[in-house]
Amino acid sequence: MPTLAARSKRYRERLGLSQSEVARRVGVTPQAIQKLEDGRVAAPGYILKLAHVLNVDPNSLQFGDFTQPTVVDVRLLKVMGTAEAGAFRDITLVDEVPEDHLQTIPVVRDARFEHAQQYALKLVGDSMNLVYPDGCFLMCARWGDIGHMKPKPGMRLHVERHSGHLIETTVKEYVQRDGIGLLTPRSTNSAHKEIQVIDNDETQFIIRGLVIGQFLPEPMV
Repeated sequence: MPTLAARSKRYRERLGLSQSEVARRVGVTPQAIQKLEDGRVAAPGYILKLAHVLNVDPNSLQFGDFTQPTVVDVRLLKVMGTAEAGAFRDITLVDEVPEDHLQTIPVVRDARFEHAQQYALKLVGDSMNLVYPDGCFLMCARWGDIGHMKPKPGMRLHVERHSGHLIETTVKEYVQRDGIGLLTPRSTNSAHKEIQVIDNDETQFIIRGLVIGQFLPEPMV
């Protein structure tokens, strides 16, 4: 029978979530999740909340009791395009793909945003590789559907920058410094720099979605 540590890791990886993302949703430190998955914690006090985040029955998570089947709401999300993690990607040069020809990925729908349109993006580049690897798929909730009037520090956003007829898109983490909004990389590559979110007569930033998870495709063998 797998241990609690092994079950926690398996369920987390099934959802394509990092230890840091699980910790954020549960309300504990990433170190707490790491200790749990390393087997250094026998019975965490946050087990019920962790089970909810991992979308699994608490008994199945804690004791390996699979007598009650776990219902997982797996749906197919349409991959609406590619986001450049290294820089803004020009999407005016990309031919539109008919909706019925779009690629889809199987994901567990995030119940926190049940009433929001959810979609996927393929991530290209390494400016977010501390949290999202190059080539992964990001699950997003449509910004206009989730009721946020302003972005909050720590949110990872799908953002468009409009300059005349040029439309560029990227994924970055939002931070604030001295009252100025910044799109910041989370990368091992120091070449990536922060981008100031400042609208003017020539440039406008539009938030398209909130990143709510990731999907890692199976490796080729």
